[in-house]
Amino acid sequence: DGDHDRARAALQAGEVLPLHVVLERVAKDHPGNVLEVELEREKGVWIYELKILQSGGGLLKLKVDAKTAAIIRQLEVQR
Repeated sequence: DGDHDRARAALQAGEVLPLHVVLERVAKDHPGNVLEVELEREKGVWIYELKILQSGGGLLKLKVDAKTAAIIRQLEVQR
C-alpha cells in the first residue's frame, strides 16, 4: 500500500516519531483509549490525527505534529 510505504519511509528518514512514542507523550495530558490513528501530510508537515475515547465517555480529536509530538489542534466532541 502506498500510504504505508510513505509512512515507513518518513519514519526511516527521521521525519516522524514512532507512533508508540507519540501515543506515550499524548497520554500524559490526554489519557483514554485510542480509537483511530491516521498519518497524513498537510502542507509539507506530517500529522498524526488521533481519536481518543476519554474515561468520562467524551471523544477527543487531536492533530499532533508527527516529528515533535506537539499538539497542533484539539477538538472535544460532546456525547
